Amino acid sequence: MRTNLVGRAVALAILAVSASAPVAASAATVGSIREYRTDTPGGAPGNLGPQGITARSDGTLWFVEAASLIGRITTSGRVTEFRTAGFGTGPWGIATGPANRLWYTEADSSAIGRMTTGGVTTRFLTPTASAAPYGIAAGPDGNLWFTEHDAGKVGRMTPAGTITEYALGSVAAGPNGITAGPDGALWFAEFGSGKIGRITTAGVLTEFASDGGPSSGPIGITTGPDGALWYTAQSANQVVRMTTAGVNTDHFNIPTPNSGANGITTGPDGNLWFSESGENRIGRLTTSTGLITEYPTRTAAAGPTGITVGSDGGVWVTQPNTDMIARITAISSGPNTVSPRVSGVAKPGHTLRTTAGSWNRPRVQTSYQWLRDGHPIFIASAASTKPARAFTYKVIDRDRGHRIGCRVSVRYAGIAVSFKAQSNALKVAPVVRPPSRFTG
Repeated sequence: MRTNLVGRAVALAILAVSASAPVAASAATVGSIREYRTDTPGGAPGNLGPQGITARSDGTLWFVEAASLIGRITTSGRVTEFRTAGFGTGPWGIATGPANRLWYTEADSSAIGRMTTGGVTTRFLTPTASAAPYGIAAGPDGNLWFTEHDAGKVGRMTPAGTITEYALGSVAAGPNGITAGPDGALWFAEFGSGKIGRITTAGVLTEFASDGGPSSGPIGITTGPDGALWYTAQSANQVVRMTTAGVNTDHFNIPTPNSGANGITTGPDGNLWFSESGENRIGRLTTSTGLITEYPTRTAAAGPTGITVGSDGGVWVTQPNTDMIARITAISSGPNTVSPRVSGVAKPGHTLRTTAGSWNRPRVQTSYQWLRDGHPIFIASAASTKPARAFTYKVIDRDRGHRIGCRVSVRYAGIAVSFKAQSNALKVAPVVRPPSRFTG
């Protein structure tokens, strides 16, 4: 097993920023942080601020607030809040799931909530009372999977709301974070028992000892860019790598003692980013070297918890104690380094082609959407109408007088959200009509 040495392989980034400094920061500097305040006050000591957070490829991020609110923030920082069923439900975790909806856990009312992007909610109670569902993730089977912290169970819910529960080895297991694994199963962290759990979509459970044993306190977990599972061991003050066979291969000591390592996610730079709720920092673990860099939050006592990657390539973090959402720059130039390029003859009957452009990391999926004056093009056939999503496009008469371009979307390993880049656009010549002629 390989461990990092604090004096040799760990760096601490000290940012000279006071709590009263302006929140604006350079978007081009890795580690720069910008904070956005939510509309509804909460935070310490009531712990009513934002908790879990998830991203959508439409450029919005959604977060839960323990004050029974669901918040939406755009990548430009505009916040909108929606009220859930009632005060005291305690929303905790949130995920983007089936039917283009948001799915969230209600820890205090033991329910799973479903919300449309317009703010309409539906609730489903867990079969076990006082289960306290915490983490939630969309599974590869099209269902929602969630942990029941106080019941020692994992739940599966269909999009229609049917819930099935699976008991762990101990009621005191305290499952918390959960993620879809690279092997088609769901993986979760058991804070109470110090184990990492795996459950197949058929409901077969396996539990593995964490690196630090029963008292290590695993809490956050994510699929890494290397096809392994990475989790935060809060009590052991470590970030740990586990293979899909359940073997702990590496652990990395966080340089700040009692950091309160919490949420963890794969960043667009191919590294692991995690929140440190105890010491108000955001950490980055470079997977190639094991180097940990820590960035203090801009506001004191922020208590960062939830963490995810936005479609803008930033890492977004909830700060419940200050009622803020923070964005930290993970890459200086954005995921797309060279724009896609459309070429060909822009005339009806001719075929245009696009490149994918260049990206800062290897892509696991690339898709295309052709655009007419910036709007998606749909191809009509006798059977159906579907988007024009090949890497080539045949110009038609309807395109005359319009500009034709292409939007390329890519996915990286370990990141659910996709990144987009738009090509140049070619102008298709309009119809040239001969001048009118009059005869006498």
